[in-house]
Amino acid sequence: MYVVLSIIFGSTLSRTINGSAPFFPTIGAGFVLVGMHWLFGGISFHFPALENLIKGSSRVLIRDGEINYKTMQKSHISEKDLKSSLRSQAKLTEASQVKIARLESSGDISILPKENLPQVIEVSVDKGIKTIRIEV
Repeated sequence: MYVVLSIIFGSTLSRTINGSAPFFPTIGAGFVLVGMHWLFGGISFHFPALENLIKGSSRVLIRDGEINYKTMQKSHISEKDLKSSLRSQAKLTEASQVKIARLESSGDISILPKENLPQVIEVSVDKGIKTIRIEV
């Protein structure tokens, strides 16, 4: 949302630099854009029901290791994008390792990995010595 506002704001104010629009009306339009952004931010803060309308809501992409392809299609997220986020953000390689992954209203993908039980490795060192148990 900030990127879109920045582009609109920049293109509006650039009109005064190249001389295609008068200075004060263009500055006024810039203030209107900033004021509208501030107003909608305040409204969405005080009225959570309107926040979903203005900003959108999060969507579940993976739940308990199962990928929700229908939600991915509605959100225009490819499996390649999802797996890239798994690797870069959560250091995971498979969807089966994920408890839940959400597409947030900001466009980011948040990932919570499954809680793994400690892995126990038993090692016999030599005859006559007890077995060593290592929990990883």
